[in-house]
Amino acid sequence: MTSPVPSHRLPAWRRLRHQRDFDRVYAARCRAGDGRLLVFADVGLESRGTRFGLSVSKKHGNAVCRGRLKRLLREAFRLQQADLPQGLDLVLIPRQGDLPTLEDFRVSLLKLAGQLADKLADKLADKLADKLADKLADKLADKLADKLADKLADKLAEGAGGAAGSGR
Repeated sequence: MTSPVPSHRLPAWRRLRHQRDFDRVYAARCRAGDGRLLVFADVGLESRGTRFGLSVSKKHGNAVCRGRLKRLLREAFRLQQADLPQGLDLVLIPRQGDLPTLEDFRVSLLKLAGQLADKLADKLADKLADKLADKLADKLADKLADKLADKLADKLAEGAGGAAGSGR
């Protein structure tokens, strides 16, 4: 028997297909780039792995040139999908300039996806820390208000008892 070969297919669920997905990734404002590629990222909604979308503008040339860039980007993602951080949604945008090779895109994609995963992890950790700090501050404020109310009630009760005793 032969050992199972890892699948290098690119299933349909790996592609960002809806405008709302692209908008969500852009709205996260988490991006990294180098001379060949600009990548936007957000935490993915797909639990099976990292997904990607492509954005190649007409500034890159005619349909043939844009199609070639898209094929290279799809192939780079397909070959690197096992090595990419899991759970991200990525939008890949090629930079203008010299025509990059498949190897250029593979190296850039791997490097930039790692940077974005770190950025998103830091962003999520900060957001979680802020939420925890807010909850802790709310709990402490509630406890402080309760203790203050108890102390005030005790002082009022002492004052009312002392006033009643001195009147006889």
